[in-house]
Amino acid sequence: MMLKAIEELIEKYHKKYQVDILFRFGTLTIKVGTCKGECTSFIRQYQLYVYGSKEQATMILDGLTLVFDHMLEQFYTKTTLDKFIQHDQIELRNFFLSTHRIENTYLFYVTFGMDVGVIQTLFYELDPNGIIFIESDHSLFVITQEMENTVELFTSLQSEFLTDVKFGVSQKINHIDDIELAIKQAQKAYGLIGIYHQNQTYYFYGENVLDVLIDTLSLDQYEQMFQQFHGILECNEEEQKTLKLFLENELNITETAKKLYIHRNTLNYRLDKIAQKTKLDPRKLDDAILLRILLIYESIKMHNH
Repeated sequence: MMLKAIEELIEKYHKKYQVDILFRFGTLTIKVGTCKGECTSFIRQYQLYVYGSKEQATMILDGLTLVFDHMLEQFYTKTTLDKFIQHDQIELRNFFLSTHRIENTYLFYVTFGMDVGVIQTLFYELDPNGIIFIESDHSLFVITQEMENTVELFTSLQSEFLTDVKFGVSQKINHIDDIELAIKQAQKAYGLIGIYHQNQTYYFYGENVLDVLIDTLSLDQYEQMFQQFHGILECNEEEQKTLKLFLENELNITETAKKLYIHRNTLNYRLDKIAQKTKLDPRKLDDAILLRILLIYESIKMHNH
């Protein structure tokens, strides 16, 4: 019904004002007239071009964008994204499939500290066929085929706008029914930011083999493991930082000490304290793997709360 309503509205304006109109929304294109010559445009979630005199085109553009914004407002929310995974939402799913490509896309979960309108404008300039679903004033989901360029865009926002932008990225999506899993993967990836590398601002789900292992464990198994080695919570901030950097540097004493600007003996003293509290020695590979899993679980648990 939404697609038909858009088509009818464009046709109505075309006949009433005798102007050519071009409308693009994702992969959907609606064109009435030849659409040649001077035009006035609106580009954000969708692209709208009205051909004719500047004054008349601006007036028509204002009227159409007002209606289209209202029609599509609910389409760009987390609620809509949730509905895609409900098989009874046939009309909504069909509209999405008629306007956007799903094959070879990735889902991003992004948090930010800037105006969402700026992000929308920059993203749609980069990928007119992508789509943004707004979760809150400071978080959103993105589905795009332009994975590498989108990563570059979001990382550049931090330096250009001096704001904190972090995001997790799912594995590849090839069908609308993959969206439910992709949401979980992107949010899990977001929760892992900083676990493997302390200065990270984004993370790809499945980037580390432990991600796959973690998904095979139930919450009960996590809790049992966490209860057994709960001493990790007793580690102070300095010890937590030391442990993460030691694991990040693949258990290399010399490299870790160098990055912490401390003597090897000081580092070993800290690792001894961590082993004493956790009953796991970070210098032993098997224990280091368990410590990594515990840190990941703690991070996911904090993110979910």
